[in-house]
Amino acid sequence: MNKVFSWEDKTGKCFFCGWNAANCDRHHIQPISKGGKNTEDNIVELCPNCHRIMHRIVIPHCKKTFPNDTFYMTSMVMMFKIMEDT
Repeated sequence: MNKVFSWEDKTGKCFFCGWNAANCDRHHIQPISKGGKNTEDNIVELCPNCHRIMHRIVIPHCKKTFPNDTFYMTSMVMMFKIMEDT
């Protein structure tokens, strides 16, 4: 059984860039509206900048490129690639 995420579990660091100067946002890998759960295996903490990049650039690109709902996990992989290249 997956543990339900709570803010007591947070690391305080962005999952991608490690930024920890202030509060991070909670990002659902698979959105709740698409059947995602509010569990620790479906949530990552993102700084405001990485969260914006994810929603404005990475997810829209993956939606166009990958069929059905496979783009959710692919977007996480692409975000890792972006961070590697910077």
